[in-house]
Amino acid sequence: MFDLYENNRKEGVGNYITEDFVLLGNSLLLSQTLANIEEKVLLPKYKEFIQGTLEALEKKQGNKEITAQNIRYVRLVKALLDMTPVAEITDQLLQQDLSSIIQADGVKESVLMGYQMDFSRFKPRGRYTRSEEMSSWFRAMTWSGMAFFPLKSSKATAISNELADRLTSQALELAQIIRGNQALATRYREIDSLLFLLFGSVEDMTWQDYLTAAGKGGQTDIRSLRGRMFTFAGKNKKIARIHDGIVATDQLEKGQTAGEVLSGMRLFPMRSSKDSAAFQKLVYPSVTRYTGNTQEPLPFTAITLGTDVVKGFPRGLELMWLLGSQTAGEQIERGQDSKYKKYSQMWKEARNELAGPANVVINTKLMRDWLLNGTKADADRRLNSMLGYWTWGRYTSLLFTKQSVTGVSKSFQLPSERTAAWLEPATSLYLNILKDIRKLLAAVQQISPESTDPLQRYADLLAQLISIAKAEQAGLQLKEEQINVLNNLDATFYSIIGAKDQPIVVDVHTEVNSQKVLEEGLGYAKRIETSKYSQKLRGALFTHFEFKQPMDARMTDELWRERLVQQAAPAVSPEGKK
Repeated sequence: MFDLYENNRKEGVGNYITEDFVLLGNSLLLSQTLANIEEKVLLPKYKEFIQGTLEALEKKQGNKEITAQNIRYVRLVKALLDMTPVAEITDQLLQQDLSSIIQADGVKESVLMGYQMDFSRFKPRGRYTRSEEMSSWFRAMTWSGMAFFPLKSSKATAISNELADRLTSQALELAQIIRGNQALATRYREIDSLLFLLFGSVEDMTWQDYLTAAGKGGQTDIRSLRGRMFTFAGKNKKIARIHDGIVATDQLEKGQTAGEVLSGMRLFPMRSSKDSAAFQKLVYPSVTRYTGNTQEPLPFTAITLGTDVVKGFPRGLELMWLLGSQTAGEQIERGQDSKYKKYSQMWKEARNELAGPANVVINTKLMRDWLLNGTKADADRRLNSMLGYWTWGRYTSLLFTKQSVTGVSKSFQLPSERTAAWLEPATSLYLNILKDIRKLLAAVQQISPESTDPLQRYADLLAQLISIAKAEQAGLQLKEEQINVLNNLDATFYSIIGAKDQPIVVDVHTEVNSQKVLEEGLGYAKRIETSKYSQKLRGALFTHFEFKQPMDARMTDELWRERLVQQAAPAVSPEGKK
């Protein structure tokens, strides 16, 4: 979009500032702010925490077998952070998992954890490909969030009672190490508090939960403790709703759920996102058999599981439908993506997942307000805007939020003077964005005061845009200084953010049976024109793509841009068929 507005300046064409460009500025600012906080605050604190935990474990007296396993677990994280070559690792077990992480090997058993993991998730993507240090941070934090210490044994995860006992003993030892070391506990709280401010709460058990649950009652043997901690998890809503692990759902024991067998402590749990929780409700095994004609082309969301056709994928359009877009609902129904057993029931449950407070990165309240308060004439445009906003939100929060998983089975020239410009008067949208920025500003002020200047400048600029939008809605002629603000908005954005937009892509759901992921991409901007004050003005809108990609070839921004340049971008029609 920046390139289009820069061309306007060169060609003397007045700016038509679209709501998408304002949303883009907001998204870029959030992404850059988080990148700065990661590099300057989170990563140094995380390194201190890992180093301190390793030192405490190496000094510990007690169960040597459990401590040795924990030392391997933490040394793996340190090796990732230090970018230690695999060949330099002498511990063969640690070396195997480190190699699997670096190679992003797909679904295989972790020799350290003893169960199947999707190692393709460790492939650095998004902004984490910009440097080796950020790639190593991505892998280390992903391990801290994905590797879990299960409370339940199950055939569905191939976790035996003995393995669950051992991993729970490890988790309790780690919890006791953190509690017993004030510096470690402080570092952990600092990291967790920051992630809570940015991305919200976690649904998984934490080390604090393990200690609280283990401290109640008289049982001391590990199997009894597991039972008590699982009861605690159920009572305190710590049973996983988002199933970001490998579960063979047809192997679940009677009465067991995928969430139950994936419940347990994670060192730094990924945050629970409303959209992922909704998506989990809309795929197998929650939504099951396809009820349409299997002799005709199958819908985009379908997979073949044995002899059945079931719903393996959610769609971004479904999220928009849940948030109130009837246009999205019509497209889903037209594409047969709602023709599954239990779909209507689970759609209602998925909608309930979107209730409650929103976070500043993906503000579902903002999305709902924008989608619900339009007219039939602008419904398509509002839908497109929110797909773009949501894709940027998932891109920004890639490392920190849980992902739903389907159950297994040019040259310079003087420009002409520009005397006109127009801002799409989406006042309510801009007001909601300003609320988010002010909320983020207050949070960042507490933890990284040096990062607040861009946020404050952007908040001031948004206030100007809101004033301009209100003037337009009142039918007032824009003043010269207001026109100048709009015609220079791209340059002002760049001075604040320090970056321009490029096509991005992010995977939002993993479907293990077909070995594919659901990708959401934004391509090069769509040009749009309008006439105001007897002049032709030009602006930009998002272009959104949704497609499937092999798990072991999760798309990076660089590959996505190459594909767009080669004009080989996978497109999905409104009907949802490839």
